Amino acid sequence: MKDKAFHVIKGAQPGNPLPNPAFSLQVGRDLVILLRNEDEVAHDFVSPLLLKAEDLQISGRATIVYTLTAFGVRLNRETA
Repeated sequence: MKDKAFHVIKGAQPGNPLPNPAFSLQVGRDLVILLRNEDEVAHDFVSPLLLKAEDLQISGRATIVYTLTAFGVRLNRETA
């Protein structure tokens, strides 16, 4: 997260001409999402898909965000 936007830096689809491409998830495969906030403001990463995760693990400094329809994390600015 930088310049008040999300940037995908790994896992981009080959041949996708978009400057900030989307990615797809494969059913039954492990997935690691590494989030880093380089902005001065907090950012949320929340999705209804995270409610369906069977073994969701969160490490690091984040605040859990939970609604009736979605789950995720809020990241404050990095302090390292």
